[in-house]
Amino acid sequence: LPAQSSDPHGRRPSPRRTPVSTADRRVTPSTLSAVHDAQLAASPPAVPSHAGLLFRGAVTLVLAVFIGQGVAHAVFGISAWTLEDVDAYWSAAERLRAGEQLYAHFDPDSNVVIRYAPWFAFAWVPLTFLPRPAVEVGWAALLVAASVAATLPLLRRPTRASVALAGMLGPFLLWTASRGNVHPLVVAALVLGVQRRSGPLWIALAASLKAVPAIFVLVYIGRREWGRAAATIALTGILTGHMLLFDLSTFA
Repeated sequence: LPAQSSDPHGRRPSPRRTPVSTADRRVTPSTLSAVHDAQLAASPPAVPSHAGLLFRGAVTLVLAVFIGQGVAHAVFGISAWTLEDVDAYWSAAERLRAGEQLYAHFDPDSNVVIRYAPWFAFAWVPLTFLPRPAVEVGWAALLVAASVAATLPLLRRPTRASVALAGMLGPFLLWTASRGNVHPLVVAALVLGVQRRSGPLWIALAASLKAVPAIFVLVYIGRREWGRAAATIALTGILTGHMLLFDLSTFA
């Protein structure tokens, strides 16, 4: 005889479902890898478009031009290592020692003209008591080190743009160093110092030698860092203001 249902209405009980464990529903990394490989095998290989090829060609050309120009600057600088701008710094320090006018009128194309803040000339006064060849060697080494220090941050996380900029900036700074100009030190001070707490001081020092770095104060203003902006303006005024103590009537 058939088994009697326990349901008074005569309905059969629904069969019990075996629960699926969470382990059976889990997607393993090997499964995902297999699915990914299958999708790659099913998809056709990507064919670069004409626009992509043109873009890559243009980028390669720009990189070649930048790096080529940099190499030309480096070769020209190394082959003509004159340190001619040292004449201006040395002569300015000697004029201070002799009690002469710092900003005396000279031919603007002369190597003895100086247009920097007086503190830089005063910093060179002690060096004039040393043999000049030794000073020139030390100054050249300092400028080369500054050129390298200003360029290396561009290559820490290299991109096409940073490599192109490093390929142009580094050799250009090296060429400037071959002239004995303070410019590599100015650039290194900005690259390594602007983001530090002492950033206002480095901007002020650079601006007292080359006027253009003064625009870096706009970075602080844009960030609404009013204290750092005010400190930069005040320090720049202190470092350049004492120019008024000298006779500027013949300043060229």
